[in-house]
Amino acid sequence: MAQQSNTGGTGEVKYLQCTSVGTLQIFKETDDWNTYYEIMEQYFVANFIDDKRKIAVLLTCVGSDTKALGI
Repeated sequence: MAQQSNTGGTGEVKYLQCTSVGTLQIFKETDDWNTYYEIMEQYFVANFIDDKRKIAVLLTCVGSDTKALGI
């Protein structure tokens, strides 16, 4: 969830602050996919992540070994 801070009435954004509920750990090859998937889905719900952004979030949370597999 992002919050913007504007300077007066200029509409200029000074900063963008992003917060999230909970954390999504990096997925490792040794992790159980079904368990990780359930946790990930709850993370998406808790943080109001829409379908368009789910893949981007997942790709940032896979380890380099997993990404090398072609995910």
